[in-house]
Amino acid sequence: MGHQVTLIVPNLRWNCEGKKEIIQEEKYTNQDGVRIIRLKEKKNIPERKLKWFPDLYPVIAESKPDILFIHGCQFLNIHTIISYLKKNNTTAYLDNHADYNNSAKSFLSKKILHGVLWKFGVKRISPYIRKFYGVTPSRVDFLIDEYKLQKRKVELLVMGADDETIEEVIREDSKNELSKKYGISTNDFVIVAGGKIDRNRKEYLNIIQAVKELNRPNLKLFLFGSISEEVKDVYLSALNSSDCAYVKWLNKKQIYEFIYFADLAIFPCLHSVMWEETAGIGTPAIYRELSGFDHLDYKGNCYFIENGNVAEIQKAIEYCMNNSKQMKKAALGAAHHFLYSEIAKRAIQ
Repeated sequence: MGHQVTLIVPNLRWNCEGKKEIIQEEKYTNQDGVRIIRLKEKKNIPERKLKWFPDLYPVIAESKPDILFIHGCQFLNIHTIISYLKKNNTTAYLDNHADYNNSAKSFLSKKILHGVLWKFGVKRISPYIRKFYGVTPSRVDFLIDEYKLQKRKVELLVMGADDETIEEVIREDSKNELSKKYGISTNDFVIVAGGKIDRNRKEYLNIIQAVKELNRPNLKLFLFGSISEEVKDVYLSALNSSDCAYVKWLNKKQIYEFIYFADLAIFPCLHSVMWEETAGIGTPAIYRELSGFDHLDYKGNCYFIENGNVAEIQKAIEYCMNNSKQMKKAALGAAHHFLYSEIAKRAIQ
């Protein structure tokens, strides 16, 4: 959009094994011309839950932002940002990624962390925030119900897909390349599923079993993501067939390629941004039915499952195969709602 953008983030990232690792490089400009500043945490321990970044204030001050977009509201340094906003004429927005599916499940989390610590920070920063955004309907409700924010200050701002990556995938004809690589014909129906796979996500095994038991020669499943060591042998054994394949860890662009390549994507567990990315790419999907995630449903572009057992997944796959043309049309019609070119405009309106 022509703005000068600086991204201030921790010196951490997820590696291909699904573990956090420290990045040594502190300042650089990425391929999109965005200036990246990575801050060291006070004790520099990747797995520490409550982190403190002592250099945050001077880094924000040096950047002199006209607009400050705060990613999430559950962190100790929110008080650092309050101090900055008190002294500077900066427009600020804040988004929330917490809901009752991923947060506030235990007494400590609900009553202490959210009920006292994070709520106090949100209340203190509220006078300096132009708009609070929940990235799903349930996360809008969480801001209102848990932190008692006024409804007029809260809106839905969905997550989505990167337009430029989608355009690159289409331009490079990745669908045709993957079809050649894996021997996929025009009559095959391709399903992709993936994410972080461990012993708590047995639904992915159910997808494999469901595809095998359907026993359709034109049905192909590709599973991607990091599989934890404790269950890797089980999955590799289950995937050892002509209709199921494991493509290991993929980078962001490769994930887009596989989702674009697919006739159907399945996400049987808790929410991840891949749900909205799939909607933005225009691929029909099966999602786990969670309260407050109806924003993904646009005139039949997706199908929701309740518990992710084998029989339910089989029923969902058969429905999607039988209605593939209608679902694809609906998915393509819904896609623009989930593109970051549109979301970015709304974010700083």
